[in-house]
Amino acid sequence: MEAALDGHGHVVTNEKGETSVAGFYAAGDIVSGKKKQLYAAWDLAVDAVMDIDEKIRKAKREGEYVSRK
Repeated sequence: MEAALDGHGHVVTNEKGETSVAGFYAAGDIVSGKKKQLYAAWDLAVDAVMDIDEKIRKAKREGEYVSRK
């Protein structure tokens, strides 16, 4: 995947952890501009999961969800 990186090689994300590649999330030490501490990684991971869940629920309501089992 070709997610955007900063000058140090860290992945650039939005406030919910989504990268420049739609639907691709990152958390932890690889994320640009974040503290390299466990609690910060955990917090961003929780934000990412909540965003993913919200997108899936919206797609299901709108009849656009396709299971990839």
